[in-house]
Amino acid sequence: MQYVVIANHTSNYPDPIHLTPGDPLVLGQTDDEYPGWIWVTTSSGQAGWAPEAYVHVHAKGQGEATTAYTSRELNTQLGEHLLCLQELNSWLWVENEQGDTGWVPKHTIGPL
Repeated sequence: MQYVVIANHTSNYPDPIHLTPGDPLVLGQTDDEYPGWIWVTTSSGQAGWAPEAYVHVHAKGQGEATTAYTSRELNTQLGEHLLCLQELNSWLWVENEQGDTGWVPKHTIGPL
Protein backbone atom coordinates (compact mmCIF):
# COMPACT_ATOMS: atom_id res chain seq x y z
CA MET A 1 0.00 0.00 0.00
CA GLN A 2 1.17 3.52 -0.80
CA TYR A 3 1.46 6.17 1.91
CA VAL A 4 2.41 9.83 2.20
CA VAL A 5 4.37 11.28 5.11
CA ILE A 6 2.12 13.59 7.18
CA ALA A 7 4.68 14.28 9.94
CA ASN A 8 8.49 14.22 9.70
CA HIS A 9 10.24 11.33 11.43
CA THR A 10 13.88 11.33 12.56
CA SER A 11 15.31 8.26 14.25
CA ASN A 12 16.55 8.55 17.81
CA TYR A 13 18.63 5.39 17.30
CA PRO A 14 21.41 5.90 14.70
CA ASP A 15 23.04 2.50 15.44
CA PRO A 16 20.32 -0.08 14.70
CA ILE A 17 20.47 -3.62 16.02
CA HIS A 18 20.49 -6.60 13.65
CA LEU A 19 19.18 -9.95 14.84
CA THR A 20 19.40 -13.41 13.34
CA PRO A 21 17.51 -16.44 14.63
CA GLY A 22 19.28 -17.97 17.62
CA ASP A 23 21.06 -14.79 18.73
CA PRO A 24 21.16 -14.69 22.56
CA LEU A 25 19.55 -11.59 24.05
CA VAL A 26 19.35 -9.82 27.37
CA LEU A 27 15.77 -8.62 27.75
CA GLY A 28 14.85 -5.26 29.21
CA GLN A 29 11.69 -3.20 29.52
CA THR A 30 8.67 -3.31 27.25
CA ASP A 31 7.53 -0.16 25.47
CA ASP A 32 4.54 1.64 27.02
CA GLU A 33 4.08 3.97 24.04
CA TYR A 34 4.21 1.19 21.43
CA PRO A 35 2.96 -2.12 22.91
CA GLY A 36 4.53 -5.26 21.46
CA TRP A 37 8.13 -4.00 21.57
CA ILE A 38 10.88 -4.96 24.03
CA TRP A 39 14.34 -3.46 24.67
CA VAL A 40 17.02 -6.06 23.91
CA THR A 41 20.80 -6.17 24.16
CA THR A 42 22.80 -8.48 21.90
CA SER A 43 25.91 -10.44 22.89
CA SER A 44 28.00 -7.77 21.10
CA GLY A 45 26.49 -5.06 23.31
CA GLN A 46 24.19 -3.47 20.74
CA ALA A 47 20.85 -2.46 22.21
CA GLY A 48 17.52 -1.43 20.73
CA TRP A 49 13.84 -2.17 20.35
CA ALA A 50 12.69 -5.50 18.90
CA PRO A 51 9.22 -6.96 18.35
CA GLU A 52 8.26 -9.20 21.28
CA ALA A 53 6.88 -11.68 18.71
CA TYR A 54 10.45 -12.14 17.38
CA VAL A 55 11.90 -13.04 20.81
CA HIS A 56 11.68 -16.33 22.70
CA VAL A 57 12.00 -15.87 26.46
CA HIS A 58 14.13 -18.55 28.19
CA ALA A 59 14.20 -17.14 31.69
CA LYS A 60 13.61 -13.79 33.34
CA GLY A 61 15.79 -11.32 31.47
CA GLN A 62 17.17 -13.88 28.99
CA GLY A 63 15.98 -14.89 25.55
CA GLU A 64 16.90 -15.39 21.93
CA ALA A 65 15.89 -14.01 18.57
CA THR A 66 13.52 -16.23 16.58
CA THR A 67 13.29 -14.11 13.42
CA ALA A 68 15.72 -12.04 11.36
CA TYR A 69 15.20 -8.37 12.18
CA THR A 70 16.80 -4.93 11.99
CA SER A 71 15.69 -1.92 14.01
CA ARG A 72 16.76 0.50 11.25
CA GLU A 73 14.37 3.45 11.08
CA LEU A 74 13.83 5.56 7.99
CA ASN A 75 14.09 9.32 8.38
CA THR A 76 11.22 10.90 6.46
CA GLN A 77 10.10 14.34 5.31
CA LEU A 78 6.60 15.76 4.97
CA GLY A 79 5.04 14.88 1.61
CA GLU A 80 7.38 11.99 0.84
CA HIS A 81 5.74 8.93 -0.77
CA LEU A 82 6.37 5.51 0.79
CA LEU A 83 5.52 1.91 -0.06
CA CYS A 84 4.55 -0.22 2.95
CA LEU A 85 6.19 -3.65 2.91
CA GLN A 86 5.19 -4.80 6.42
CA GLU A 87 3.15 -3.54 9.39
CA LEU A 88 4.01 -4.54 12.96
CA ASN A 89 2.95 -3.11 16.33
CA SER A 90 2.04 0.40 15.07
CA TRP A 91 5.20 0.66 12.95
CA LEU A 92 5.57 0.08 9.21
CA TRP A 93 8.57 -1.22 7.27
CA VAL A 94 8.59 1.05 4.23
CA GLU A 95 10.56 1.85 1.10
CA ASN A 96 10.94 5.40 -0.19
CA GLU A 97 11.23 6.46 -3.83
CA GLN A 98 15.05 6.25 -3.64
CA GLY A 99 14.87 2.58 -2.58
CA ASP A 100 15.85 3.18 1.07
CA THR A 101 14.03 1.02 3.62
CA GLY A 102 13.34 1.26 7.34
CA TRP A 103 10.73 1.45 10.08
CA VAL A 104 8.47 4.48 10.58
CA PRO A 105 5.74 5.03 13.18
CA LYS A 106 2.29 4.55 11.67
CA HIS A 107 0.98 7.85 13.06
CA THR A 108 3.46 9.79 10.86
CA ILE A 109 1.99 8.57 7.57
CA GLY A 110 -1.39 8.51 5.85
CA PRO A 111 -2.85 6.73 2.83
CA LEU A 112 -1.94 8.20 -0.54
